[in-house]
Amino acid sequence: MGTLTAASAEEWAQLCSDSFVPCGIDHVAEDFRGRLDESVLASGTSVIRVGSQPMDVIRSPRHVANSARDDFYMLVVHGGSGHGTVEQQGDLARIEPGDAVLVDTSRPYRWWFPSDVDQIVLKISHEMLRDCGRDPAGMCIRTLASTLPAVRVLSVFAAEVATVAGQTEDPFLLAELGHTASDLLMTLLRSAEGAPERATAGRDAMLRGMRQFVEDNLADPGLSPSVLAARFGVSLRFTTALFNDAGTSPAAYVRGRRLENARRELADPRRRAAGIATIAGRSGFADATTFTRAFRKRYGMTPNQYRADGAHG
Repeated sequence: MGTLTAASAEEWAQLCSDSFVPCGIDHVAEDFRGRLDESVLASGTSVIRVGSQPMDVIRSPRHVANSARDDFYMLVVHGGSGHGTVEQQGDLARIEPGDAVLVDTSRPYRWWFPSDVDQIVLKISHEMLRDCGRDPAGMCIRTLASTLPAVRVLSVFAAEVATVAGQTEDPFLLAELGHTASDLLMTLLRSAEGAPERATAGRDAMLRGMRQFVEDNLADPGLSPSVLAARFGVSLRFTTALFNDAGTSPAAYVRGRRLENARRELADPRRRAAGIATIAGRSGFADATTFTRAFRKRYGMTPNQYRADGAHG
């Protein structure tokens, strides 16, 4: 998408509504001019350069009610020579040049820009941020000061992405840039909270929950990384990252727990009457052949050998 320009409040309201969400424009000069340039990255993510004369932007309850679901966040990095003010449901933030603010487009808001506008706006869907394992709603309409290193890093990155995205049509590169932007945004929000340990605790709690879900469902041959991700409402990418941080992968963890469960049953004298196929099935293996091959690779002997040799001690 190239640079789009507007020569009136009406044209500007239409451009903003098309690129962001339905909204209205107020308090503009008769000779108003505005321009924007949107670069679409990953699904639900884009970077938009915005420049205009002073204006107010209004997204009213009527705009919200009459528009399709607009569930994304806007991180607005404010430039220009003067401050801006944003209000959303009673919360108010004043941002100076270089500062940023996060806005939830699924709720009404109002911006006041008494000076010329020069901004980089990062749009990221609710879903993509949920995939990162966090709910950023509590950070909305809080000034993210330019003194935060993460604000400066993300500002530079977004500006460079806006330039690079206009020079390539490579969908894989654009998707990677979108995911990197979402990761940087989460880093910024954690930095602004001043409590990265809380983010770590949240990831640890989800990993514990996933591990427990695996233990509770080992006998289900359909248990897979994608099933695990869907159960916890996150992406497969995020699920993989959680297990990678713990030194494994979702598939390897599930397979390892299944093999350990089967090994315990083979070592249990009370299970002597149970056949290998039965133990394989109770541990989630689709057939005895697959189980035997995996068991030998893990423990260096077949299940029958393990049981007969008393290797379990």
